[in-house]
Amino acid sequence: MKAELSARLREFAALSPTGQQTQREAIIETLRAVGANLGVSTGRQAVEEAAEPLEARGILVYDRGRFRVRDRNVLRYYARGIEHLLSAGSSRTH
Repeated sequence: MKAELSARLREFAALSPTGQQTQREAIIETLRAVGANLGVSTGRQAVEEAAEPLEARGILVYDRGRFRVRDRNVLRYYARGIEHLLSAGSSRTH
């Protein structure tokens, strides 16, 4: 599963800005479809609201128009909190 998530992140990073925006919106729609409790309505809003706290905690840094990951372990921890919602047909809840 760790390798799968890493591969998905590399694919996302290789996308154009428009492709990344499309992917973010698809993720939000997937989460909404499975009944996730969302505090945001768009992918852009999710990035905007997450960026500052993740930077403040030293998990991400915004450099030359791009985010760089500084603490992959913590970012993985957060990602695993929603990963089961994005895995089609997964029965895993925790």
